[in-house]
Amino acid sequence: MPIPQNAPILSARIEFVVSAPGTVPTSMNFWGEAIGSSPTFTTAANDLTGRAPTAANVPWNSVPDFGNPGDRVRTPNLASVVQEIVNNAGWASGNALSILFTGTGARQVRTFDSSAPATTDSAQLIVEYGDPATPTGKQIIGLRFEDVRIPQRQGIKSAVLEFVPVADATAAVQLEFHGEAADDSLPFTGAANDISSR
Repeated sequence: MPIPQNAPILSARIEFVVSAPGTVPTSMNFWGEAIGSSPTFTTAANDLTGRAPTAANVPWNSVPDFGNPGDRVRTPNLASVVQEIVNNAGWASGNALSILFTGTGARQVRTFDSSAPATTDSAQLIVEYGDPATPTGKQIIGLRFEDVRIPQRQGIKSAVLEFVPVADATAAVQLEFHGEAADDSLPFTGAANDISSR
């Protein structure tokens, strides 16, 4: 997993592909292996139950009915579990992590060794994470404008940023805009945290 150590985990969900309809009342509980790099699963006795669990765990109560084969379903947010793992002293970008779960009831999903093709129909861990170098984990981009000719204390009736797109995109995006509380913003530099520390 290419997640930096201590990166803030904004969202983490497992996406399963349904292999058969399921309506039996089902509940599940998810946790992780509390280790910096999870070893490969084996067929040894107690290989999964013998692994140290994370303190964080996430229940999935009253799992919705599964419909048609091929439908995709996602777990609740497992961010707390993944966060505990990537905060481990032994974690490094590129390491492996394991999510474990148990439950009652019945649901059938496609697995890595039964999927065709495996790369698209096996379970996928979808993680959204931020930059560990910023307080909120959000990417910060700076725009600095020179020679702004606005008189001091002038009433501002309107101020907008106009962007020119360079490619088509349809995904939802949420942006926050802030200004630097300075009467003459200094030029940006290549120093660490030059923008986030302003």
